Amino acid sequence: MDKTPLVGPLTFDGKPIAEMQLIKRADLHREWKGNSTSGISVLGSDAIIFVFSGDAGKSFGYQDAWMEDGRFRYYGEGQLGDMVLLRGNKAIHEHVKNNVRLFIFDSNTGVSGHVLFRGEFKLDQLGEDRGTDSRDQDRRRYYFDLLPIDNDEETESEGIESQDLFDEGWKREIKNNQSERNREAVKKAKDVHGTQCQVCRFDFGLTYGPHGQGFIEVHHLLPISNRRRKTNPKRDMRVVCSNCHRMLHRGGKLLSIEELQQLMGK
Repeated sequence: MDKTPLVGPLTFDGKPIAEMQLIKRADLHREWKGNSTSGISVLGSDAIIFVFSGDAGKSFGYQDAWMEDGRFRYYGEGQLGDMVLLRGNKAIHEHVKNNVRLFIFDSNTGVSGHVLFRGEFKLDQLGEDRGTDSRDQDRRRYYFDLLPIDNDEETESEGIESQDLFDEGWKREIKNNQSERNREAVKKAKDVHGTQCQVCRFDFGLTYGPHGQGFIEVHHLLPISNRRRKTNPKRDMRVVCSNCHRMLHRGGKLLSIEELQQLMGK
Protein backbone atom coordinates (compact mmCIF):
# COMPACT_ATOMS: atom_id res chain seq x y z
CA MET A 1 0.00 0.00 0.00
CA ASP A 2 1.33 3.43 -0.92
CA LYS A 3 2.09 5.68 1.98
CA THR A 4 0.39 9.07 2.23
CA PRO A 5 2.88 11.90 2.88
CA LEU A 6 2.05 14.07 5.88
CA VAL A 7 1.70 17.73 4.94
CA GLY A 8 2.22 20.35 7.62
CA PRO A 9 2.87 19.84 11.33
CA LEU A 10 2.14 16.69 13.28
CA THR A 11 -1.19 17.14 15.02
CA PHE A 12 -2.97 15.71 18.04
CA ASP A 13 -6.62 16.22 18.85
CA GLY A 14 -6.90 18.53 15.85
CA LYS A 15 -4.06 20.87 16.88
CA PRO A 16 -0.34 21.02 15.98
CA ILE A 17 1.80 19.34 18.63
CA ALA A 18 4.11 21.84 20.31
CA GLU A 19 7.71 20.94 21.09
CA MET A 20 7.98 19.62 24.68
CA GLN A 21 4.22 19.00 24.81
CA LEU A 22 3.29 16.18 27.18
CA ILE A 23 1.03 13.54 25.63
CA LYS A 24 -0.36 10.24 26.85
CA ARG A 25 1.20 7.65 24.55
CA ALA A 26 -1.94 5.51 24.39
CA ASP A 27 -3.93 8.54 23.19
CA LEU A 28 -1.28 9.33 20.59
CA HIS A 29 -1.55 5.84 19.13
CA ARG A 30 -5.32 5.91 19.37
CA GLU A 31 -5.24 8.82 16.94
CA TRP A 32 -2.28 7.81 14.75
CA LYS A 33 -2.25 3.99 15.19
CA GLY A 34 1.08 2.17 15.08
CA ASN A 35 2.75 -0.09 17.64
CA SER A 36 2.18 1.31 21.13
CA THR A 37 4.99 -0.66 22.80
CA SER A 38 7.84 -0.58 20.27
CA GLY A 39 10.59 2.03 20.33
CA ILE A 40 10.20 2.45 16.57
CA SER A 41 6.61 2.75 15.38
CA VAL A 42 6.07 2.84 11.61
CA LEU A 43 2.58 4.12 11.00
CA GLY A 44 0.66 1.96 8.55
CA SER A 45 -0.33 3.79 5.39
CA ASP A 46 1.00 7.13 6.66
CA ALA A 47 4.53 8.14 5.70
CA ILE A 48 5.47 8.67 9.35
CA ILE A 49 7.82 7.09 11.89
CA PHE A 50 7.47 7.66 15.62
CA VAL A 51 10.68 7.09 17.59
CA PHE A 52 10.44 6.67 21.37
CA SER A 53 13.47 6.95 23.63
CA GLY A 54 13.87 6.53 27.37
CA ASP A 55 16.16 5.33 30.12
CA ALA A 56 14.31 2.01 30.26
CA GLY A 57 16.10 1.04 27.05
CA LYS A 58 19.49 0.99 28.80
CA SER A 59 18.71 -2.48 30.15
CA PHE A 60 18.63 -3.69 26.53
CA GLY A 61 21.94 -2.05 25.63
CA TYR A 62 20.44 1.10 24.10
CA GLN A 63 22.47 4.22 24.91
CA ASP A 64 20.45 6.99 23.29
CA ALA A 65 21.90 10.44 23.94
CA TRP A 66 21.73 14.08 22.89
CA MET A 67 24.95 15.28 21.27
CA GLU A 68 26.51 18.67 21.83
CA ASP A 69 25.79 19.78 18.27
CA GLY A 70 22.04 19.20 18.69
CA ARG A 71 21.85 15.81 17.01
CA PHE A 72 20.22 12.86 18.74
CA ARG A 73 21.96 9.49 18.72
CA TYR A 74 19.34 6.77 18.67
CA TYR A 75 20.19 3.08 18.95
CA GLY A 76 18.26 0.70 16.74
CA GLU A 77 15.87 -2.01 17.83
CA GLY A 78 16.86 -5.58 18.68
CA GLN A 79 17.27 -6.88 22.23
CA LEU A 80 19.26 -10.07 21.58
CA GLY A 81 22.24 -10.70 19.33
CA ASP A 82 23.54 -8.51 16.54
CA MET A 83 21.24 -5.75 15.36
CA VAL A 84 20.11 -6.02 11.74
CA LEU A 85 18.88 -3.41 9.28
CA LEU A 86 15.36 -4.78 9.06
CA ARG A 87 11.90 -3.63 10.16
CA GLY A 88 12.13 -0.43 12.21
CA ASN A 89 15.88 -0.06 11.72
CA LYS A 90 15.47 -0.30 7.96
CA ALA A 91 12.60 2.20 8.09
CA ILE A 92 14.80 4.79 9.81
CA HIS A 93 17.76 4.08 7.54
CA GLU A 94 15.67 4.65 4.42
CA HIS A 95 13.18 7.26 5.63
CA VAL A 96 14.76 10.21 3.77
CA LYS A 97 14.94 8.28 0.51
CA ASN A 98 11.36 7.12 0.95
CA ASN A 99 10.06 10.58 1.87
CA VAL A 100 8.92 9.39 5.28
CA ARG A 101 8.87 11.91 8.13
CA LEU A 102 10.33 11.03 11.53
CA PHE A 103 9.28 12.37 14.93
CA ILE A 104 10.96 11.80 18.31
CA PHE A 105 9.19 11.36 21.64
CA ASP A 106 10.96 11.23 25.01
CA SER A 107 9.65 8.76 27.59
CA ASN A 108 11.66 10.28 30.46
CA THR A 109 8.81 12.42 31.72
CA GLY A 110 8.26 11.27 35.28
CA VAL A 111 4.59 10.83 34.38
CA SER A 112 3.58 7.22 33.82
CA GLY A 113 2.45 6.44 30.27
CA HIS A 114 3.23 9.94 28.96
CA VAL A 115 5.83 11.14 26.45
CA LEU A 116 7.31 14.50 25.50
CA PHE A 117 7.30 15.57 21.86
CA ARG A 118 10.84 16.57 20.85
CA GLY A 119 10.13 17.50 17.24
CA GLU A 120 10.84 16.33 13.71
CA PHE A 121 14.24 14.89 12.78
CA LYS A 122 15.98 13.32 9.81
CA LEU A 123 18.82 10.84 9.49
CA ASP A 124 22.27 12.40 9.29
CA GLN A 125 24.35 9.24 9.42
CA LEU A 126 24.21 5.56 10.28
CA GLY A 127 26.87 4.25 12.65
CA GLU A 128 27.92 0.92 14.09
CA ASP A 129 29.61 -0.03 17.35
CA ARG A 130 29.84 -2.86 19.87
CA GLY A 131 27.87 -3.22 23.07
CA THR A 132 25.91 -5.67 25.15
CA ASP A 133 22.42 -7.03 24.61
CA SER A 134 19.75 -7.72 27.24
CA ARG A 135 21.70 -10.81 28.32
CA ASP A 136 24.99 -8.90 28.62
CA GLN A 137 26.38 -10.63 25.54
CA ASP A 138 28.61 -8.68 23.18
CA ARG A 139 26.94 -7.77 19.90
CA ARG A 140 26.92 -5.37 16.97
CA ARG A 141 24.75 -2.29 17.46
CA TYR A 142 23.50 0.19 14.91
CA TYR A 143 22.88 3.79 15.85
CA PHE A 144 21.27 6.64 13.93
CA ASP A 145 22.47 10.22 14.34
CA LEU A 146 19.32 12.28 13.80
CA LEU A 147 19.26 15.98 12.94
CA PRO A 148 16.49 18.28 14.11
CA ILE A 149 14.54 19.80 11.23
CA ASP A 150 14.00 23.55 11.41
CA ASN A 151 10.36 24.24 10.61
CA ASP A 152 10.68 27.94 11.39
CA GLU A 153 9.48 27.29 14.90
CA GLU A 154 9.45 30.02 17.55
CA THR A 155 12.74 30.21 19.43
CA GLU A 156 11.92 32.25 22.51
CA SER A 157 12.35 29.13 24.66
CA GLU A 158 15.96 28.94 23.51
CA GLY A 159 16.66 32.50 24.66
CA ILE A 160 16.92 33.88 21.12
CA GLU A 161 14.13 35.98 19.67
CA SER A 162 12.73 35.11 16.26
CA GLN A 163 14.37 38.17 14.70
CA ASP A 164 17.71 36.54 15.56
CA LEU A 165 17.15 33.89 12.91
CA PHE A 166 19.14 34.82 9.84
CA ASP A 167 18.81 33.87 6.20
CA GLU A 168 21.98 32.06 5.21
CA GLY A 169 23.41 29.89 2.49
CA TRP A 170 22.25 31.73 -0.61
CA LYS A 171 24.21 30.02 -3.32
CA ARG A 172 25.85 32.70 -5.47
CA GLU A 173 27.86 32.55 -8.63
CA ILE A 174 30.81 34.36 -7.17
CA LYS A 175 34.50 33.59 -6.96
CA ASN A 176 35.07 29.91 -6.07
CA ASN A 177 31.26 29.48 -6.00
CA GLN A 178 31.32 29.82 -2.19
CA SER A 179 28.30 30.32 0.07
CA GLU A 180 27.82 33.73 1.66
CA ARG A 181 27.71 33.54 5.42
CA ASN A 182 25.73 36.29 7.02
CA ARG A 183 28.07 38.50 9.05
CA GLU A 184 25.37 39.41 11.54
CA ALA A 185 24.76 35.71 12.25
CA VAL A 186 28.48 35.22 12.85
CA LYS A 187 28.53 38.16 15.27
CA LYS A 188 25.54 36.73 17.11
CA ALA A 189 27.23 33.32 17.39
CA LYS A 190 30.20 34.98 19.12
CA ASP A 191 27.86 36.83 21.44
CA VAL A 192 26.13 33.56 22.35
CA HIS A 193 29.12 31.20 22.56
CA GLY A 194 31.97 33.52 23.49
CA THR A 195 35.46 33.49 21.96
CA GLN A 196 37.00 30.36 23.50
CA CYS A 197 37.30 27.33 21.21
CA GLN A 198 34.50 24.89 22.05
CA VAL A 199 36.66 21.93 21.03
CA CYS A 200 40.05 22.52 22.72
CA ARG A 201 39.33 25.65 24.84
CA PHE A 202 42.08 27.65 23.15
CA ASP A 203 41.71 31.39 23.76
CA PHE A 204 43.44 33.77 21.31
CA GLY A 205 43.24 36.66 23.78
CA LEU A 206 44.99 34.73 26.55
CA THR A 207 47.74 33.58 24.19
CA TYR A 208 48.34 36.71 22.07
CA GLY A 209 47.11 39.41 24.40
CA PRO A 210 45.27 42.43 22.99
CA HIS A 211 46.26 41.43 19.44
CA GLY A 212 44.19 38.25 19.69
CA GLN A 213 41.40 39.58 21.89
CA GLY A 214 37.96 38.71 20.51
CA PHE A 215 39.25 36.61 17.62
CA ILE A 216 37.66 33.21 16.97
CA GLU A 217 36.28 31.37 13.96
CA VAL A 218 32.64 30.32 13.63
CA HIS A 219 31.80 26.77 12.59
CA HIS A 220 28.45 25.79 11.06
CA LEU A 221 27.28 22.40 12.31
CA LEU A 222 25.35 21.80 9.09
CA PRO A 223 26.76 22.35 5.59
CA ILE A 224 25.05 25.32 3.97
CA SER A 225 26.63 25.39 0.53
CA ASN A 226 23.81 23.76 -1.37
CA ARG A 227 20.63 25.15 0.13
CA ARG A 228 18.99 28.10 1.79
CA ARG A 229 18.02 27.62 5.40
CA LYS A 230 17.36 29.69 8.46
CA THR A 231 20.15 29.47 10.98
CA ASN A 232 19.81 29.84 14.71
CA PRO A 233 23.26 30.90 15.99
CA LYS A 234 22.78 29.20 19.36
CA ARG A 235 21.70 25.86 17.94
CA ASP A 236 23.46 25.69 14.57
CA MET A 237 26.83 27.38 15.15
CA ARG A 238 29.89 26.86 17.35
CA VAL A 239 33.06 28.88 17.89
CA VAL A 240 36.36 27.11 17.24
CA CYS A 241 40.03 27.94 16.81
CA SER A 242 41.61 27.82 13.37
CA ASN A 243 43.30 24.44 13.89
CA CYS A 244 40.16 22.73 15.16
CA HIS A 245 38.12 24.30 12.37
CA ARG A 246 40.39 22.79 9.72
CA MET A 247 40.32 19.40 11.45
CA LEU A 248 36.51 19.39 11.63
CA HIS A 249 36.40 19.69 7.83
CA ARG A 250 39.44 17.58 6.93
CA GLY A 251 39.10 14.35 4.98
CA GLY A 252 35.81 14.90 3.17
CA LYS A 253 33.65 14.07 6.22
CA LEU A 254 32.39 16.77 8.54
CA LEU A 255 33.23 15.69 12.08
CA SER A 256 31.09 16.58 15.07
CA ILE A 257 32.53 18.51 18.00
CA GLU A 258 32.42 15.31 20.08
CA GLU A 259 34.19 13.22 17.43
CA LEU A 260 37.08 15.68 17.21
CA GLN A 261 37.35 15.85 21.00
CA GLN A 262 37.54 12.04 21.11
CA LEU A 263 40.42 12.11 18.63
CA MET A 264 42.17 14.56 20.98
CA GLY A 265 41.54 12.31 23.98
CA LYS A 266 39.20 14.80 25.66
